Amino acid sequence: MMNNRLLKSFQSIYSDKNNMKSFSNYYHALCNWVKSNQNYIGSELICRNGLDVLISLDLDNYLVDSDTNGLCLENEENRVGRDFSSLDGLVMVISNTLRDMVTIRSEATCIR
Repeated sequence: MMNNRLLKSFQSIYSDKNNMKSFSNYYHALCNWVKSNQNYIGSELICRNGLDVLISLDLDNYLVDSDTNGLCLENEENRVGRDFSSLDGLVMVISNTLRDMVTIRSEATCIR
């Protein structure tokens, strides 16, 4: 069961319009939320979803500041800021979102 107070604090990210002005602001807002809720989320869940790495990246080197992966800031509240039935689901979505902001996807096949 998802903690209602935790979910409301996550959803409040989207009510602060400054968080949604840029990819950098959004990335920082998600990371700050994870950091401030680490005790509730737990280190196992954070590590299993790669958030330990994602929340400590130097954004000057890694942030893809565009909608390269189909991420559109105007749609994020509808896509992510919804109700979640489990903490696992919420953490997975946060991890996927952060990863999309630091990774460029390609349809090209890697040749080994």
